[in-house]
Amino acid sequence: MKTIRDLDVKNKTIILRANFDVPIKSGKILDDSRIIENIPTIKYLITSKAKVLIISHLGRPQGKDKKLSLKPIAKYLEKSLHTHVKFLPDILNANVISEVSGLEPGKIIIFENIRFYEEESKNNFKFAKEIAKLGDYYVNEAFAVAHRAHASIDAITKYIPSFCGFSFEKEVEELSKVKDNPRHPFVVIIGGTKVKDKVHVIYNLLKKVDYLLVGGTSASTLLASEGYNVGSSIIDEDFLKNASDIIEKASSKIFLPVDVVVASSLKSRKPQIIDIPQVPTKICSFGSIYDIGPKTIIQWQNIIKTARTIFWSGPLGVFEKTAFSKGTRAIAKSVSSNPNQTVIGGGDTESAISKFRIRKFTHISTSGSAMLDFVAGEDLPGVVGLDIGLDNCKLR
Repeated sequence: MKTIRDLDVKNKTIILRANFDVPIKSGKILDDSRIIENIPTIKYLITSKAKVLIISHLGRPQGKDKKLSLKPIAKYLEKSLHTHVKFLPDILNANVISEVSGLEPGKIIIFENIRFYEEESKNNFKFAKEIAKLGDYYVNEAFAVAHRAHASIDAITKYIPSFCGFSFEKEVEELSKVKDNPRHPFVVIIGGTKVKDKVHVIYNLLKKVDYLLVGGTSASTLLASEGYNVGSSIIDEDFLKNASDIIEKASSKIFLPVDVVVASSLKSRKPQIIDIPQVPTKICSFGSIYDIGPKTIIQWQNIIKTARTIFWSGPLGVFEKTAFSKGTRAIAKSVSSNPNQTVIGGGDTESAISKFRIRKFTHISTSGSAMLDFVAGEDLPGVVGLDIGLDNCKLR
């Protein structure tokens, strides 16, 4: 991929596709970590005297939902960058063209939520071409949505020379190490609830991984496939079809919990720790599995100590509840203590480590599905688009 280091951006107009999909309540930004990831690229552009046009999405609006406006982001950027940031409520009209033409080097315009336009999710090429006409170069910093064939991610790269920013570049570099050349022992930790999103990753990594530690809904589903009664624990029915195949291909590498924390409900103040027997039988005398147990934590910590590459996606229990957070917290501390390559990601994983204030990892991916798709070896539209090259842009 070409990066902004390959560009002379002075006096050039840069269309920057940022990732400002952050939680906002009553106009207040509750978590600014994704904005912070984009700041180095923005600073580089404005100090290099580029004219910066920022496009981003926020949430999944149905129409023009005012609660999902990017106006609070504009105010945040002004304070953070100590420069004026012009907010425009539209992206394609005569006024926009005038504002862009009059923009001074080193200054910023941010447009309203790109998902307010139905053309965005439809990957409308005409829409993308009109946006491309506003700039000289396109820079993508939104790796989290690189898996989506949307107009501001995919179609636009067909009409303007396209490059990646610093955050996007780091995502690709760090995830490529996991995907293509992990150092061994290689430990993969899979948790969370969205099992179907992780199946293709598991299959891709089975031949490379030395240890596959499985918690969360993924563990409940694998245990159910082996004949255990997991009570009312959440399982993924679709994943059941793949579970036996996965266990057959890599039974010696897969480590399921040897004990679990169960309770009648998430409100329970009296969870129980139950050992998982060697022979399939009833695990839960009542309720559901909500966390891995202390024996599992010790076993997994010993494995993690040996690792030279660790890839982790998904919490190992209902970490939001104190009674069921011990497993995720303990494993997060262990991964953080490993001095080698440690790559973690996914929205829930990021939320967990933020809650526990554990941030010492080689790389924390701000993406979920894009990260998993990339590690699984799939072609992401947002990545492929940056490889088109200057000579193939239809607009030039």
